Amino acid sequence: MRPLIKNLAIIIVLILVISSLSVALLSEPRCADKPDIKRTDGFDEIIDEEDNETDDGNGNNNGEKFPWDSTHFVFIEEATGKDCVPCVAIGKLLHKLYESGKYPFYYISLIGDQTDTREYLDKYYNNFAYPSVYIDGGYKTLFGGATEESTMVKNIKEAMSRDFSSVYINVGAEWDENTSEVSINGVIKNDGDSTYKGILRIYLAEIISTNWLDASKKPYHFGSHSFITDENVEIASNNILNFSETITINTDELDQENLMIYAAVFNSKEVKRYSDPDDLDRDGDKHEFNAHFADNVAGTEVVEGGNLPPLVGITLPESGLLHIKGKPKFKFILLLNKKTIMIGKIDIKVEVEDETGVEKVDFYFDDELIFTDDEEPYEYSIDKSGSFRKILPRKHKIKVTAYDLEEKENSAEIDIFTIFF
Repeated sequence: MRPLIKNLAIIIVLILVISSLSVALLSEPRCADKPDIKRTDGFDEIIDEEDNETDDGNGNNNGEKFPWDSTHFVFIEEATGKDCVPCVAIGKLLHKLYESGKYPFYYISLIGDQTDTREYLDKYYNNFAYPSVYIDGGYKTLFGGATEESTMVKNIKEAMSRDFSSVYINVGAEWDENTSEVSINGVIKNDGDSTYKGILRIYLAEIISTNWLDASKKPYHFGSHSFITDENVEIASNNILNFSETITINTDELDQENLMIYAAVFNSKEVKRYSDPDDLDRDGDKHEFNAHFADNVAGTEVVEGGNLPPLVGITLPESGLLHIKGKPKFKFILLLNKKTIMIGKIDIKVEVEDETGVEKVDFYFDDELIFTDDEEPYEYSIDKSGSFRKILPRKHKIKVTAYDLEEKENSAEIDIFTIFF
């Protein structure tokens, strides 16, 4: 009789969960380390327009030297969102290919939950949904989380071998610890036979995100932070254009050793492309946009070879699943907003990676420090067996903070709803 009563109680509680948690509609858009490639022998080789006697006064010069081989690097912009589950696989795939060093490309994770980034995606790509991968400014567009590695590689290779303007770019950055300023200096060369007209865009990204987690509750690689420059450029045939920017870094928010600068030059010519080429909405709207193909891109760390913060992720609880006695069971499909539900005890497991080594991991429950672990595996359980348990669902926050041996830190967190806890 008692098991029957217990089962009935669980059913009643689940009904209460459904009625007490709001059902959130999915908003549009919907969810459907540097490569070992050397571009230059050093930032010092960038041509200084003040030292070039052929400067025309507008930043252009016809110098013959250029500090790297004429190579076309592909620029990949991944439109992603923090609650987008399919985005996780695409992010992992891009990073795997990037770290392999086999293909000359840079990529940035454009986190659409950031207001400026969302506006950028809407303005330049009329972005339909997450994940979307824009290769070389929309020359190729891949949509959805089921993209195979072979398909991604095929599209990167096609972008590498396509016809593009003979424009080459390099960028460097210098950190001033006294002023907390980053000086960005770069050069673009037009090797073509006619004047080049394009758009220079400079981006700031975190190598390992410290403020944004993906749907797997792990930090993004090369997560977007801000847009520095978006301006038209014009370069005469066989001439060089120097550019520079200075930005101030809030060191309370950002770690200068964890920052990446990208400088990409896009062609001014417009080509019709679609962010929903297969019309998945079936409303006749393929989300057309005017693509400006990227002719080249360069990237640099603000502090070359700096110590990065720990890469920390919560592997248990699993986001969006129902857990019984700490074990993930299945998706609670009635909750469209993908809540993480815990019935009974809570098991917490954490993965941490760091080049210098991990000193410790702090575990927090509702912002209260409950445990510190200084050796692998990093895990902790909360079990209230034998004590009074609350039947109705309650929201809680689990947070973990990892520290490396040089006192760099990074955190991950997940919201959960508990029952019988």
